[in-house]
Amino acid sequence: MPIAPLSQTLTDGAGCRSTLTEGLSGRLTHMDALVADIRRVESLNTGKKWVHLIDREGDSVGHMSELSAQGIGWLIRGKEGHRAEWGGRTRKMGEMANDLPFIACGQIRWKGKKANMEIGETSVIITRTAKPKRKDKNRAGE
Repeated sequence: MPIAPLSQTLTDGAGCRSTLTEGLSGRLTHMDALVADIRRVESLNTGKKWVHLIDREGDSVGHMSELSAQGIGWLIRGKEGHRAEWGGRTRKMGEMANDLPFIACGQIRWKGKKANMEIGETSVIITRTAKPKRKDKNRAGE
């Protein structure tokens, strides 16, 4: 089945608007708004285990650690230049991906042609420190 977004949030000069809330909420950084939406989705009590798919723009150690500490599952397409510990060594994510074993799992159409789809999986330890951004760069001095 296709995957589709459950919610959307727009942040502008007036604040944040989300499909999960009524009206306007205070302005947040994009990562703080994402975490707020994830918490709202988790509170829906659907009886299902959610796994939140986050693109690499959301590769924020502090925010993902906060979610993990709350037992919230997430999958992120991390930035290949970021480093993590894997196999007892600190390496760039892109280097790790090149060394993963992949398993063929079918064919897909990619750019109008058939392509083999392969999946690789591993666990890493993120050792870089969080660098929180608490103010929106467009609102300097506030």
